[in-house]
Amino acid sequence: MKKIQYITLLLMVCGTLSAQQFPFMEGYTINPFSISPAFAGIQNNKTLFIDYRSDWAGLGGGPTTYQLSYNDKVAKNVGLGGRFIYDKTDIFKQTLIVGSYSYEVKFADKHRINFGLSAGLYKNSIDLVKYFNNPDYVTDAALISGLEKSKFKFVSDVSALYRLGNFESGILFSNLMFGTTKYRTSEVTYKPFMNYMAHAAYNYQASERWDIKPFVLWRAGQHVPGMVEMAATATYNKKVWATALMRTAGVWGFGAGVQLLDGILVNYSYNLSSGVALNTFGSHQITLGIKLFRATPKLHKAAAPAVIEAPVEPELAKISGTITRKSDNKPVLGTMTVSENSTEIQKTIVNNGTFNLDLKSGKTYKLDMSSDNYPTVSKTVELPVNKSLNNINFEVEYVSAVKGTVTDQATGAGVNSTITISKNGVVEQTISANGLYNLKLQQGAVYQLEYKAEGYYNKKVNADLSKEDFAEVNIQLEKIKKEAFNFESGKSVISSSSLPVLDEFIVRLKDNPDLKFEISGHTDNVGSPVSNRKISGVRAQSCVDYMISKGIAADRLKPVGYGQDQPLVPNTTQENKAKNRRVEANILK
Repeated sequence: MKKIQYITLLLMVCGTLSAQQFPFMEGYTINPFSISPAFAGIQNNKTLFIDYRSDWAGLGGGPTTYQLSYNDKVAKNVGLGGRFIYDKTDIFKQTLIVGSYSYEVKFADKHRINFGLSAGLYKNSIDLVKYFNNPDYVTDAALISGLEKSKFKFVSDVSALYRLGNFESGILFSNLMFGTTKYRTSEVTYKPFMNYMAHAAYNYQASERWDIKPFVLWRAGQHVPGMVEMAATATYNKKVWATALMRTAGVWGFGAGVQLLDGILVNYSYNLSSGVALNTFGSHQITLGIKLFRATPKLHKAAAPAVIEAPVEPELAKISGTITRKSDNKPVLGTMTVSENSTEIQKTIVNNGTFNLDLKSGKTYKLDMSSDNYPTVSKTVELPVNKSLNNINFEVEYVSAVKGTVTDQATGAGVNSTITISKNGVVEQTISANGLYNLKLQQGAVYQLEYKAEGYYNKKVNADLSKEDFAEVNIQLEKIKKEAFNFESGKSVISSSSLPVLDEFIVRLKDNPDLKFEISGHTDNVGSPVSNRKISGVRAQSCVDYMISKGIAADRLKPVGYGQDQPLVPNTTQENKAKNRRVEANILK
């Protein structure tokens, strides 16, 4: 009975430390199959991976794990793989042998989902002899029986992996339908916990030689708190890489790897904790990958040695097509610019309306066709591996020209402005102009041009190209200044002479919907300060009410009455007093 109590206690402790069906491993940078069976046959297949990991290296009896794994693509959509794992934590040992199957489903052209399933056998043991023979522990007759071994038990995992271009995300459920593990010489049973894992990653091609891959991974399980891991791997020329990671509870990690010769991969990882001494926590993992199978040797002659065919590499392929005018199908002269990942890599002159481009296959390119008399037309093309693309045809429309100047209304000086071009209410392009501009637009339409400049009122005009192929539009922009509307003495009604000024101001407000104004009322010094402040507020509100009645939103206008406190000129003459009886509009935004 006492022996059973010892075994049960040890299983509870070791089970908590090794709660996952598959012990904690890194190295997924070069061997993602180690974290999910759904990766079988996708990356670094036909490669045998050997892993050694030591956790809590500064403590005697810390977790030590050995792993062998191999996977391959055996059919168009099918991958197979297998893993052997031996894990030891002090007196607790566990062994796993699992086989994996994955199946790929492709939908919506570029979307892929790989479903993975693993099944195998599990066994563990507890070496009680170590406790009995170790003088550091209390000698107890209940421990004399020595090594306790479990019977083999069925294990299984299910997983799914989603991929779109360079993005991937996946989820794994392990220890499903596990049941309990029974021991051969005792009545103790052991039931490992169910575990879950999810990850997401994106491979960013920074240049032709550099790749950056951020990686986020979440692990959790039954009775096991969740843990988040964030990592990033930088790879140079597909052969040298370095990794940095951060994990929950202050764990930091670093790793580096290299491809040696042809088909030999080596990776080293090290973990440390910000809260534990380096000589206590440090964790090490070494991963070795060996390519086992290559192209079958091909004998050319009986006496000649075998020639091993090199792996197929993407070759140059052609993209060809035509550039014609839509109206009459005539060839167009121009320039074809080719870009990859927003970087221009090639520029070709198109002389006779046809083009032929020699580009590296297996990549995606953007083609921009430009000409002096036509708008630029763009297409994005995915060039398959070792396969050419024909009939990539462009159609362009002849363009008309709209040119002119943008100047200050008062000084005639050029103004730096932004011009927005719209057709039928839809914005087609926006350009910057430094006093002069020249637009290329398709003929046969009426365009709306809106001119904007900081410190100036916007201005809108139409350019009619329905019948002409050229228009000159010169614009004068008016600076935003303080507007004033006058009132008669003692009255809150706008003077008849100020109404046209106020109506013109309302037009500017409608053309500049983003502007807001303070509408401030002022008086002369006739009357008491209290009465003057009151009537100035009434005058300001009178102007606001009038503008609202003309369709200006109330939240763009802020009425304020200042009374006689802010005169424009001294109240020494009737003429000056008339100038001071006013309402001003000062811009707020």
